[in-house]
Amino acid sequence: MRHIIPMNDMIHPSYHLLTDPGRAVNEDIGGTTPHAAWVLDGATGVGEGGFTSGATDARWYVQQFDHFLRQHVDDHTTDLQTIIRRGIESVATEFTDMIDPDEITPESRPSAVCVIARWTSESVETYVLGDCELVIITSTDDIRPVMDPRSTLARRQNETVNGMSQLMEERDISHAKARSLLRPKAAHDIRNLRLSDEHWTLCLSPEAATDGQYSQFDRETVDRILLCSDGFTRLITTFGVFNDWYQSVGWTDEHGIEQAFRRLRAIEQDDMDCTTYPRPKTHDDATVVSVDFSENVTEPLIE
Repeated sequence: MRHIIPMNDMIHPSYHLLTDPGRAVNEDIGGTTPHAAWVLDGATGVGEGGFTSGATDARWYVQQFDHFLRQHVDDHTTDLQTIIRRGIESVATEFTDMIDPDEITPESRPSAVCVIARWTSESVETYVLGDCELVIITSTDDIRPVMDPRSTLARRQNETVNGMSQLMEERDISHAKARSLLRPKAAHDIRNLRLSDEHWTLCLSPEAATDGQYSQFDRETVDRILLCSDGFTRLITTFGVFNDWYQSVGWTDEHGIEQAFRRLRAIEQDDMDCTTYPRPKTHDDATVVSVDFSENVTEPLIE
């Protein structure tokens, strides 16, 4: 059936997607549809692995969720949190077809954090779960970061980084060795997070959909949206290349997001032992999706 959506309901922004793997397998995915954009940042479980057909279990997870979003996220008759819940249900069903989740430890199960934006001619909806981040750039050049306000993940990462730095200094060992020694603690922490009543990731529990940060903005006030994985935002949070998003957006508007990626990788390469900039991973997958409404062209869409 051909269904013509009215002209005044259609918004056609321009998109720019950049993703770069920190290691051999990119566990980030960025995606777009006519009415939505997202970034998924996968996490392979700590401990056992190889439960799926993907290059890693995290890569499998984000590919499955990305596929679901492409099929369903533009359905504006369904609210965004319901779509996310159904997406988790779909991925969980696919996973349980391969292995019984009860047969593996909670910390071994794959998951992902996410940031999603969806729009109509009237509004922009945003959803953030975990340590991805979204930035709204308004028509008056105001910049509004949107993030998961809970501090648990950041606190756990800071504890890990401090523990690694302490081990490296006290035992005169490499970053890789210190990270290996802390894997049991990481598994314990992740297990506790997975067993708690709150959810910090898209996991195998549909209830996680209700724990994300949902926001809504007037579409007319939104000029651009940036959706980023934490591998990119650490230009601010870890490396201090930019003091804040105002400085970051100003610099990338002048030089381009590609140059920001080059700066990111150059810093990582120059600090392979993670001593100048302590961090859990030497390199991390980095993804940015830019959505620009400023040169929007409206036209009817035939489905």
